[in-house]
Amino acid sequence: SLAWFFLGVSLTAVLYRAVPGMSATAAVLAGIFFAVEDAHAYPAGWIANRNALLCLVFGTATLLCHIRWRARGRARWLVLALALFVTGLGCGEATLGALGYVAAWQLAMDRDRPRTRSLIVMVPYVAAVVLWRLLYDHLGYGVTGSRLYLDPGRQPLQFLAALGERLPLLLAGQWFQVPVDLWILMTERQRLVMWLVSLPLLAGLLVLL
Repeated sequence: SLAWFFLGVSLTAVLYRAVPGMSATAAVLAGIFFAVEDAHAYPAGWIANRNALLCLVFGTATLLCHIRWRARGRARWLVLALALFVTGLGCGEATLGALGYVAAWQLAMDRDRPRTRSLIVMVPYVAAVVLWRLLYDHLGYGVTGSRLYLDPGRQPLQFLAALGERLPLLLAGQWFQVPVDLWILMTERQRLVMWLVSLPLLAGLLVLL
């Protein structure tokens, strides 16, 4: 697990270096900050959470190959990116998060083309996700009957209903270190208090941004 984590951190530092204007020193420093982030302790130290490290490695490698493809225009980099992405999906659904970064790169960094055309390159990735999801359901993978985990593919209405409650908490945990891991142990009243505390914090962040 530590070897996978080291590889994931190294790839992340390389990814930071790929950002225009980022110096090698800044990329290394950002990689160190990424390595010591407390949220990475569980995947690095808990064997049952190793799949998250695999998703990190293959998801980051996907984005790096995608950037190479957009910079050099060689189709082999797209093929490699798709192969890495599909492999990551086989390791865990957390690899889906890589698509958010691919889309963000297309919208923010692929400036030579109109934004609508920039997102067209997402089609192969979306097709891979559709095929993965069909196979995922066909083979009977996933979680059912859990109040903690809601599958947006199988429980879309319940997922949307829970999103209004959980998204502010998750964002507050990301930006302000609100201890959202305690949510499962809290009473309904305590969850409401945490939710209410999260709202003004996020409102202030929105104004700042």
